[in-house]
Amino acid sequence: MLLTPYVQPDLGIVILKPGRELLPNFRHTQRILISNEPEYLRPVNSGQLPEVVQSLAFNDALAPFLVNPDVVLAAGGKSQLINSISGKKYCQVSDADCHQQLTTLIYNDSAIRLCWHHDNKMREWSTPVLDELARRNIIEWVLERISSDLRIPEDHQLSIHEVCWWAVLKSVSDRLPEDIARQVLNLPKLSLPGGEMTEADITPFDDRAVPVIEEMAVMAREGWEQLDKPVIKITGDEEPPQSFMLRPKLKRWECEKYTKWVKTQACSGCGAGADDPHHIIGHGQGGMGTKAHDLFVIPLCRRCHDALHADVGEWERDHGSQVELFFRFIDRALAIGAILEK
Repeated sequence: MLLTPYVQPDLGIVILKPGRELLPNFRHTQRILISNEPEYLRPVNSGQLPEVVQSLAFNDALAPFLVNPDVVLAAGGKSQLINSISGKKYCQVSDADCHQQLTTLIYNDSAIRLCWHHDNKMREWSTPVLDELARRNIIEWVLERISSDLRIPEDHQLSIHEVCWWAVLKSVSDRLPEDIARQVLNLPKLSLPGGEMTEADITPFDDRAVPVIEEMAVMAREGWEQLDKPVIKITGDEEPPQSFMLRPKLKRWECEKYTKWVKTQACSGCGAGADDPHHIIGHGQGGMGTKAHDLFVIPLCRRCHDALHADVGEWERDHGSQVELFFRFIDRALAIGAILEK
């Protein structure tokens, strides 16, 4: 928590006003740590702080990367972002008029947790305060996802290098701001030349840091792909009889054991536990009266499954193409042996 104390030096008295919400933290049964304010918390208003405050959340140079739509999608997508914000237990525009009941206001590409009173009051508003709240929610959530993906303890302060490593793993390192990339590579800041340039000032090559990181990431991926991996052999038919027929009777591939396993995996949309093996629709699959092979499935929770069938285009804009999600999933299923030779 951040509190502004009232100090009486002559009497040696410091008075803190925590308010009703923070007062329980001052019970006699627990101790309170009093520390000097860290520099990265200076822009933060007084009051309740999140359980973990990442100093990078206040790094202005990194912010454009954290709010980039491609980075948000790599972190889990808008649906997971909104689910996380909906888990907040307090109104983010807290004042004396707050109502006990909470709701979530979808705000542009983000969301804000509000009580009913402030939701009714601000639902049609667009203000700098709400803009900043929505932006801050994205930043904090992406940093949480980075910590989670890298299996980093909750109380650990993320570094620029760890964020860069996550960006490489998620194939979004090309979205890193140039200043951040130069910090990672320990390069001096780019200085924009002023006035007239001499011939000696002209750089004959691209000395930006972002392409260097991208090149290193590509080399690392290619090296990994060349490593020997265990091979799972499946059989095929070089001359299937149906292929010689003008109008072959098409068969549908079914495998109940495989679809049961698919249901035990994480939802390809929001990352929660899956409920259904969703058969790909659109993209040439799932036409009128037909159903895709059991092979062409991805795991989805009931909420994502219903949303996808309600509006395929909108769902894919939020979570990515079903085809891309399918290739990622089938690649993993084959690699771990979920599909075997009969």
